[in-house]
Amino acid sequence: MGLLNRIIWATTVFVVLIMEPSALAMRSIVIRNNHDLPYMGPVTFLANSADGYFEAKNGIAEVAKGRAYVLIDMPGHSQLRLTRKGDGHRKDSLLFQSILSVEPMAGGLRLLCRGVEIGRVELGLVVVPGTEAGTAHAVSCFEPLSFEFRGKRLITGKCQNSGYDIEILVMPCAAGFVDFDVKLTRSEGNSEKAYVALVRRVATPGIKHLRMRWCGKVIEGLDEPAKYHRNFTMTHGADWCSWRAGGFHFAAVNGFAAGLTAEEKPGRWIAVNSYYIREAVRKDGDSVYLVSQIAGPSPEQERSRSQLPTSYVPPIKGEPVRLRWRLAIAEKPRVGWEDSQLFVYSGFQRVVDLGDTVIVDLGVPFVEFGTSYFPYSTMCENFDYYRVSGLDREGWWPFSPKLWKKWRDLTPQMKTDLRIIRSMGFDWVRLHHLELLGEMDRKDALAFLDFYMSECRMLGLKVLVDTAGSPEWMQTIARRYSDVVKRVELENEILIPGIKPGDAERWTAQYNAIKKISPDTQVFLTGNCNVGMFDRLLRLGVPFDRAGYHFYQHGPEWDIATSSIALAMAGYARTICREPTLGEFNWKILTRWTSEARAREFAKIYGGMLKPRAIPEFMQFHWQETLSVNPRLTRQGIRHYETIHLDRRPKPEAVELMGLIRRYARPDSPIRMFPITIGETVFRDGRATANFTIENKTSRTISLRLSAVAFGSIKSRLLTGSSVAIKPGGKAEGSIEILLMPGAQVGTYHHFLKADYPGGSACGWGIASNQGMPKFSDPVMPDLVEYPQGPGVVKQFDYAHPITVAFGKDSPALELEMAYQIFNTLQSATGRPLYLCSVEDLPKERMANDNLILVGTPKTNMLIGNLSQSIPKDKGVVILHNASNGRQWLILTGESKELVAAAATEFTLRYWVNAKDSVIRIAGMEKGAALGNRAKPGEVNMP
Repeated sequence: MGLLNRIIWATTVFVVLIMEPSALAMRSIVIRNNHDLPYMGPVTFLANSADGYFEAKNGIAEVAKGRAYVLIDMPGHSQLRLTRKGDGHRKDSLLFQSILSVEPMAGGLRLLCRGVEIGRVELGLVVVPGTEAGTAHAVSCFEPLSFEFRGKRLITGKCQNSGYDIEILVMPCAAGFVDFDVKLTRSEGNSEKAYVALVRRVATPGIKHLRMRWCGKVIEGLDEPAKYHRNFTMTHGADWCSWRAGGFHFAAVNGFAAGLTAEEKPGRWIAVNSYYIREAVRKDGDSVYLVSQIAGPSPEQERSRSQLPTSYVPPIKGEPVRLRWRLAIAEKPRVGWEDSQLFVYSGFQRVVDLGDTVIVDLGVPFVEFGTSYFPYSTMCENFDYYRVSGLDREGWWPFSPKLWKKWRDLTPQMKTDLRIIRSMGFDWVRLHHLELLGEMDRKDALAFLDFYMSECRMLGLKVLVDTAGSPEWMQTIARRYSDVVKRVELENEILIPGIKPGDAERWTAQYNAIKKISPDTQVFLTGNCNVGMFDRLLRLGVPFDRAGYHFYQHGPEWDIATSSIALAMAGYARTICREPTLGEFNWKILTRWTSEARAREFAKIYGGMLKPRAIPEFMQFHWQETLSVNPRLTRQGIRHYETIHLDRRPKPEAVELMGLIRRYARPDSPIRMFPITIGETVFRDGRATANFTIENKTSRTISLRLSAVAFGSIKSRLLTGSSVAIKPGGKAEGSIEILLMPGAQVGTYHHFLKADYPGGSACGWGIASNQGMPKFSDPVMPDLVEYPQGPGVVKQFDYAHPITVAFGKDSPALELEMAYQIFNTLQSATGRPLYLCSVEDLPKERMANDNLILVGTPKTNMLIGNLSQSIPKDKGVVILHNASNGRQWLILTGESKELVAAAATEFTLRYWVNAKDSVIRIAGMEKGAALGNRAKPGEVNMP
């Protein structure tokens, strides 16, 4: 039995477990608390084992009728083994004995301490026809349901109300925990719009210190934010709330339940109401009301009051809605106990059955990181006025069959890129929109893929492919590359708009085609947290192995929500017996910030996603800066979220990301065991020397075999020994010589140190710069751009001096994009690091010492406006200005943003056609959209 087939999952008890007749008597249960926080509380999971009871110093467990009940008290990042002490059940089990107990009553449950009532829990179903009701009605219309309760250790109840059948399972546990599972099914009534909410009233006299975690932010009191942010859509609102009453601390922790879907028309399914069942908290007197809004206003509508067509849609008749929540009670809880309960109860949990032992991971033990690297699109270039020959669209993501026929000319760059990716610590690369290769001759397309997969195989990189196409195309990929392609995403983020007629049948055929060839390749579909679509896929019978989602943080506001967004997807995926894959993640709308400020925010939002240990597979999107998108028609001034510059130098964000990878990656990953640091160097007379350090972070002495690796126009060799033994905690140092080959161009070069050890290899990444002046050609657009001082003025600028490219902070997006374009291409063409920022954020020392390239109009860039230059009305202008202290300002301007773009593009193209990293140099260029040759439009502001 394969490992994947031996994974069992914690689900609601409404799932009936069919026990195998030969079920083994499990000998031990290993619990691993992978969270930073300690955890005290229950853990439950399905167990394919004969009944029995287990003990450990800080834990006890029982297996009964196919379900394990465990109570543990564990520090963060610790492991606990519970061993089998006997068969059957213990009548005196401490699991169900405590000074705290639960007793059914007519309208709910009594909470008792030493036999004295300390509170009550009652459930109510609020159904209000129409589209006017909200959370306030959930409180004002509340009436307790009359359940018929049965049982003591496990309490079940049923009732009917307002056209719904309601089933409840209550699982009280020692030490003050009560877990609730509710199944609600509409049994009658029409499909007219209505407000529907399941409400839990917890009455505890003397409530004080009430607070809640709402969308990741801990709020004193219950005041939800008045201003809407898109992150609110991606989670469920109230993660937990806590309070004190009668000498006890109470915490109510909500699980994550999928929002509903509705059939808009035959075969067309859309998400309705909200992506998750919305959770809210209200207080009235001595009662806390926990509101699970099943149908009602969307998060946007609650704040904008707009009547959205997808709001107030009740469940489909006969389709159950499942809700989970926990009530925790303690006399002296640890600091942070609410988050601890949330992370374990509502977050990621993996159960692996190894025969006589079951391993339960609370939170992911490690994260596998990936990045999207698909050079057939990202290496394209579109400067609006001119573009690489054969480019097929203006938008994301273009393809040029003419360029990609010459892919072999780009193999040194691709070999370099893949080794940088591996050196950064990535485990995966994602080939995005692989169907683009369908425009090529199939034989040549497969030749490229053979090369790409061979490099990944050699480097130990796994590949995630997203592609559309026929089942035959899917089988070709699976048959040819099953050893390296371990994930296939069907039709990139196809679930975002919902499900259309014919989709289910097509996806099923694609899935089956892949699994027939490669059963171990996991095939899945992706949305953007609209998780109800996965419920719908299951009901439609569409097979899928993982729950995929994409998410981008828009601006710095509510960046604290990222942890709840990660928890939500993991917690939901757990309920459908899948694991999540975060297939795309990054920021947007930080583009005008300085690189230093952006790196700090990057660390915050990435760290927030990783902290709850809810994501086993984390794919950053995408890897390197690209010139492939029309800057006027498609770019919106909100991205440039890649961690690597166009010349493959790391941005400050890359440094932050590599630090996070080292923290969260698997313990035996090369980047954690044997980190390699290589100092940056500069070529002198065609030669450079780089010093390196290798650390041994393991607990054993290790022998490494070293080799220097480089591609393209450089060669490298070790100047020190090719083998070294390093003691635990020790270091080894050495040096590498890098040589430029005849004809090597100005630019940034990359080289590597490979360190082989028994069972694997580590890779270190070094940078060597061949610095120089860019090579300028004649003017490209003389009818559109004027040089008052003559075309040769661009050669008079001192490119050896430190350079800052500066734009106006509030300038139009097109001017911002031109600044980025110049910054990226000129850094590549000179081999020297440049700095980019707004004029308003320009550091004093750079203002005083750097040469500046100023982009904008006199109105949008204040430094240009202060010069009072005479500017033609109908042309872009390139001007060289001599500033104080011998410094120079190169000014790219005009009276409109379009004329600024003309000047900036003219300047760029004059050196870029000759630059080392240019693909226009390889494949040639053609007129673009700004000169009347518009390609196919593409989607502009994608999710």
